[in-house]
Amino acid sequence: MNVIDRMDMLSRSSPSAVAQRWSVAWFELDPQARLVLDDALRLQRTNQAGQRLLDVGMVAPHIGNRLRFSEPASNRLFQQQAALALSRTDPVAALILPFGVARWVAVTMLKTIADGSWVLLVTLDDISSRTLIDASIAGAMFGLTPSELPVFQGVADAVCPKEISRTLNISVNTVRAHLRSIYAKMNVNGAPQAQRIALSLSMHVQRRVNYPDPSSDLFN
Repeated sequence: MNVIDRMDMLSRSSPSAVAQRWSVAWFELDPQARLVLDDALRLQRTNQAGQRLLDVGMVAPHIGNRLRFSEPASNRLFQQQAALALSRTDPVAALILPFGVARWVAVTMLKTIADGSWVLLVTLDDISSRTLIDASIAGAMFGLTPSELPVFQGVADAVCPKEISRTLNISVNTVRAHLRSIYAKMNVNGAPQAQRIALSLSMHVQRRVNYPDPSSDLFN
């Protein structure tokens, strides 16, 4: 079965079937996965790791072959930010998408050229399994205290309040008090918004952009 046949099969899958495959295969999320979208946000190509995400239903082509995620909120945010990324001169964009209860995925979008056309190179990384964000950058910008900063690092790493309390050896009530203060200083409503800000600032400072090699399997 070729890539197009697989895409067509997944696009006909029921939402419940896609959700079932996604929930079972969460830890198969591969940070080496690469997905290429054209200027209309249609899925064009993948590498082998990206194809695995399609095969297990974590991401799937939808109407018009547009990439979609299992969570409706993720779809809306991704479509908005991907369109902005293609319209901007800044070559890289980063955001955090919800991927289920207490799980988020970091999405990096790189605007580049392939075959003479602008494309968007999309990479995904599971925040809950590795630390991606340097929370100190946002912490300094928003004036977080030394007590608040480690709590915020936990939030940035998608760790739940109970786990933060165990790690820092403080009560859950203390964690929640810090979170209320942190969210007020950052003017956000909760963890996902705070994470998106922290990731964006971290990406902006690090600015490590790796342009794809046209000779790699990404474009083959």
